[in-house]
Amino acid sequence: TYTAMGELPGWFVGRNLTLEYTIAVSAVARGWAGYLVEFIDSAGGGETDNLGLLAVLIIALCTAAAARGVRQGARLNLAITIINVGIILFVCFAGASQVDTVNYTPFAPYGAEGVFRAAGTVFFSFVGFDAVSTMAGETANPSKTVPRGILYTLAAVTALYVGVSVVLTGMVPFSALDTNAPLAEAFSARGLRWAALIVGFGSVTTLTCTVLCSILGQPRIFFAMARDGLFFPLFRRLHPEHRTPVAGTLVTGAVAAVLALVLDLEALSDMVSIGTLLAFTVVCGSVLVLRLTRPRSRP
Repeated sequence: TYTAMGELPGWFVGRNLTLEYTIAVSAVARGWAGYLVEFIDSAGGGETDNLGLLAVLIIALCTAAAARGVRQGARLNLAITIINVGIILFVCFAGASQVDTVNYTPFAPYGAEGVFRAAGTVFFSFVGFDAVSTMAGETANPSKTVPRGILYTLAAVTALYVGVSVVLTGMVPFSALDTNAPLAEAFSARGLRWAALIVGFGSVTTLTCTVLCSILGQPRIFFAMARDGLFFPLFRRLHPEHRTPVAGTLVTGAVAAVLALVLDLEALSDMVSIGTLLAFTVVCGSVLVLRLTRPRSRP
């Protein structure tokens, strides 16, 4: 946007991305806290209502990992991602044996309107793919590796997403799904308590990975804006040892922790969707402008 339209639109997108990533950290951390409490309760532990404090805890841990550097954070992210894929495949294969095809009728109960409304709801998930592009400055040969990483990730995640959705709606009628923890509750409804525990554990690790990715992405946006003169110079300074934008990382973690402590999940999710939609709309328009004004410079 900065290249195609100038400083003001670039500043506008940067502010929306700040809204997107920082609040995404808070929203996902609140969701993580909810899943953790449910997992502990399912395992026979005690209940707690301190979701805000648990959210602050996971934000602090992920901020510390991000501040130590992309390489260390990426290793943790890779380990969690491997666990996540295993859990998702487990859901697909274990749940497939519990599918009742009667639940697929009607297949689209709310018609096209319901499909579009659902698409707006899951717009939140695009934050993860956007995070890949923010790491371009720390990637070898970014003009090739970043687009490939986004496309390969998008294809894999879409396949897994569709697989889980098909299995889930086949296991339990859509009207009976628990919106807070649908996967775990679906297995519990089928009497597979042990499977519900595995899925609950997978949900906690998945959201841990998402919090870490968002914290990794936001400071790089601060760094890019500060380098272009659109933000405070402090945020373009790198840690002498870890070579990370430590100021942006700490600010992101602190603000996200405060928001997670005082706001609920619904309010945070709505704010993330607004920031993501605005930023993506302007960026898509900027790509069209760039292709018309600089056709030879496009990838």
